[in-house]
Amino acid sequence: MQQVLVVANQTAVGPHVTQRVHELKGDAPEIGVHVVVPATPRVAKGQSAVDDAGRPIHDGDGHQRAERQLRAAIDSLERAGATNVSGSVGAPDPMQAAANAIRERRIDRIIVSTLPVGVSRWLAMDLPHRLERRFKLPVDHVIGKPTVDEVDRTPIEGPLQVLLIEDQPADVALTKQALSRADTEVEVTVAKNGAEAVEVLRTYGSGSADLVLLDLKMPVLDGHEFLEQVGREFDLESLDIAVLTTSTNEADRERAHALGAGAYIVKDPDFDVFCEMLASLVREVAAG
Repeated sequence: MQQVLVVANQTAVGPHVTQRVHELKGDAPEIGVHVVVPATPRVAKGQSAVDDAGRPIHDGDGHQRAERQLRAAIDSLERAGATNVSGSVGAPDPMQAAANAIRERRIDRIIVSTLPVGVSRWLAMDLPHRLERRFKLPVDHVIGKPTVDEVDRTPIEGPLQVLLIEDQPADVALTKQALSRADTEVEVTVAKNGAEAVEVLRTYGSGSADLVLLDLKMPVLDGHEFLEQVGREFDLESLDIAVLTTSTNEADRERAHALGAGAYIVKDPDFDVFCEMLASLVREVAAG
């Protein structure tokens, strides 16, 4: 029996999910489906909020809403003819929620359901590609509309060593501030361009950086050129490299992935969201 993990929240219910499950049943008539819905808060902690009708929202941690989405998703899949459907509410970070689900059961394939490009935080944090790279599983990305909202690697010990490759002092300061809010201790080494970063890796070895945060637009040696150089000198599988950029250009994303970047993160102008994105990366790498 093929075991499929569906990772979804606002778009957990709809034909985009049930149709993909139905297509998979054509390849393997008997499949099991487990749905995980991350309990993502609707608003930042400490902020007040109202729903679309102007009523106060009291579900500060998003758990109640995730439970409603989960029940609706399971019901939708069962009505569409899926059997062996189970589900759980996951951690707010979708990477962590998926990792927990995969640790608890055998998974052969992942379906990630998101909002469209430009709206989805999960796509901005490059979730489908990160899941595929980390767990070496086929990942299907489907896009849906939001439902109406009702009220084994070894963990890293010690501080996480981050190599930040960024030439703008203001962006360096902002990234350091965001990293300081992660729930894992980090130590940051800054390189002003790709050439400096290559020298850091040559001097101290690729094992000296647990996570590389790479800007694309830099003098001397830009982000893509850095990836090319590192690919010639080091084993990219031993490096966790995440592009951290304002570029939404799809060609930039595809080239970065082709050159070995493990994630392509588009910087969100909302600082709290930016912090969430970096915290997700830090947790993933720290978990091993």
